Amino acid sequence: MEKQEIISLIESQIAEGKISKQELFSALSIDKKTETSKNLINIFYIIGAIIALVGIIILIVQNWSDIGLVGRILVTLGISLSTYVAGYLIKDEERHTLSQVLFTMSAFLAPVGTGVLLHEAKIEVTPLLVSAISLVWAVMYGSALWGTRKSILIIFTTAFATVSLYSLASELFSNLFYSNDLFKLLTIFVGVA
Repeated sequence: MEKQEIISLIESQIAEGKISKQELFSALSIDKKTETSKNLINIFYIIGAIIALVGIIILIVQNWSDIGLVGRILVTLGISLSTYVAGYLIKDEERHTLSQVLFTMSAFLAPVGTGVLLHEAKIEVTPLLVSAISLVWAVMYGSALWGTRKSILIIFTTAFATVSLYSLASELFSNLFYSNDLFKLLTIFVGVA
């Protein structure tokens, strides 16, 4: 029997009442309670990540002046890199949502950590520097997308690549175009891409 014949046979048996949907679910080991509990666990992962992120922000704000240069960089860029690595290392499907939450935390802290590093090093932020840094983050999250296939990474890779494109175009073409026209053209290009 081919796959379509088997599916047709099962559908006809259900329609005739010889097999109930519950019997089919139990034969396939599909339990609605298990599916509901998985969804609930995913919701708790997201809520936990939000609480952790808010806690990190509160900790940073309250102790910003006390933690010093190394502490500031570790709290922002260090947490960003560690959550990136943790998200990358989680490969199993059961903790798929946790991995995406860790990547989200990393992507939000990455620009903040980079900004702190540049500020503390007293490096002047130029559009070309922003473009280069954003390109590094886009490549980093793009490689994670390629390696893990987590859908949330599409958003971050696209966002960092778009920032890189806008910054580079702003640096290169700011004298040729009025800035609104430049950004209109870039937005059309990014939208089509």
